[in-house]
Amino acid sequence: MENIVKKLRGKLTQKELAELSGIAQDAISRYEAGRFPKPEILEKIAKAVGKKIKWIIEDIEEEKIKGNK
Repeated sequence: MENIVKKLRGKLTQKELAELSGIAQDAISRYEAGRFPKPEILEKIAKAVGKKIKWIIEDIEEEKIKGNK
């Protein structure tokens, strides 16, 4: 599965995402390196890029289904 924080970041730089979300750039880097953020942090990141947690959960579930085929 693709890293969810990196996927949410899209074409933004880590610095841009950090500024939009209010999360430190080094934390975003750690999340992209494999550390999974707490739900409240993930929600801030999603909100900063105009996504909802529901979208994230559906995307993760879809990836699991594809992986099981």
